Amino acid sequence: MSKLSIARYLFRLRSVALLNFYEFALSLERSLSIADLALRRAAHIKNILRGDPSWASGHLKLAEVAEVLGDLPLIYGSTHAVEILSKDSVELQRAKHLRARCYLKRGLFSRARTILEEILAGGADRSPVIIEDLAATYFGDGDKASTKKLLDEIPPDKRSAEVLAMVNYLGLK
Repeated sequence: MSKLSIARYLFRLRSVALLNFYEFALSLERSLSIADLALRRAAHIKNILRGDPSWASGHLKLAEVAEVLGDLPLIYGSTHAVEILSKDSVELQRAKHLRARCYLKRGLFSRARTILEEILAGGADRSPVIIEDLAATYFGDGDKASTKKLLDEIPPDKRSAEVLAMVNYLGLK
């Protein structure tokens, strides 16, 4: 390992420890809204990434915080960085899923569907969250039969509020 690699590794360890402490300190500030907490966390993660821009997990954390904030350009940029930097299949899957959710929020259902089907074809487990988002792409395109088929895969106790709304709209059980 080169001195630069060791220095980056130590910086990353220090940064993760600081991030964990920072999250704990923020959790004590109950008077802050979720958006305020997300803004502070995003600023902190961006600061860490300035020191180590090759930290793929940091970019993924930033994308997750950006989703809370509804900052689609930041999600796109951060997930793109994860796809370039990471070799971890779980991180890559999560980054692709976040990007698909961006497309879904923008009404680009076929793009979102392509990514979600790629995730499932890549051997990912059929988690309710991915199935819900895939069903939403069909729902957005008006394909009630495909939506119903996918929603039937999700056990009733695992359905989100959005899925329950789709189920009620479609008259499903």
